Amino acid sequence: MMLARNPMLVFVLVALTLSCAGCAQPVSRQDLVSGAVQVSPRDELEYVWIAPGSFVMGCVPGDEWCYDQEKPRHTVTISRGFWIGRTEVMAAAYERFAEAAGLAVPPADGPAYPVTGVDWKSAQAYCAYAGGRLPTEAEWEYAARGGLDGSVYPGAGPVTHDLANYSGIEGRDNWEELAPVGSFPAAGFGLHDMAGNAWEWVADWMDEEYYSRSPELDPAGPAEGEDKVVRGGSAENAPHHLRLSLRMADKPDSANPFKGFRCVIPELPGR
Repeated sequence: MMLARNPMLVFVLVALTLSCAGCAQPVSRQDLVSGAVQVSPRDELEYVWIAPGSFVMGCVPGDEWCYDQEKPRHTVTISRGFWIGRTEVMAAAYERFAEAAGLAVPPADGPAYPVTGVDWKSAQAYCAYAGGRLPTEAEWEYAARGGLDGSVYPGAGPVTHDLANYSGIEGRDNWEELAPVGSFPAAGFGLHDMAGNAWEWVADWMDEEYYSRSPELDPAGPAEGEDKVVRGGSAENAPHHLRLSLRMADKPDSANPFKGFRCVIPELPGR
């Protein structure tokens, strides 16, 4: 995986090429398909386009690990496409933001590792600096499922140490703790580490009964609460914590060393 850091816009369009008499033409936002990649000139990270659509959110039938807050399974429609970080936000990108904002820089194992030890407010502030926000819980799961219905984990099969970083060392997983972003194959729409490595903050407040009354169109979570939702599991967790439907929560002021985030940007320059 190449993590481009050129401030010029770089486009990697999946299954999309337009031309005219030998010269490339701009591609309309409406023509993009899920999986197109663009580097943001604001934070120099790669973002993946997720086209609007519908999916079934929550506990997958046959998943013995489902908790009550993952039920009932329900249809959700995402009416507006969005760009989401191809990887968790890297330490190097967060350091640039923190230094500009006069904030403390959390420790990291290296510039390409996910930034962790960041509370919810700081994560949201970084995303605003990048031109966006934290993803809603529905956007996160829609992107993580990658167009596949009924999967327990990203991709069509079970999670393994060749596909994700979680508790223990085996196969491709050579890290006791965090791994550099993108160390494991991408799944679905080309997103890395949607399972394992670092938990990810999302925008929503946690309500364990929210799914029973969640609107079908663009659910944004409860209006208030005490805890924020985190998704995806981490390097210290067992495999069942990496399930796509798992909803966990933490206090917004928590700065856990295994908790990071990725951003959603509704519009990128040039789109």
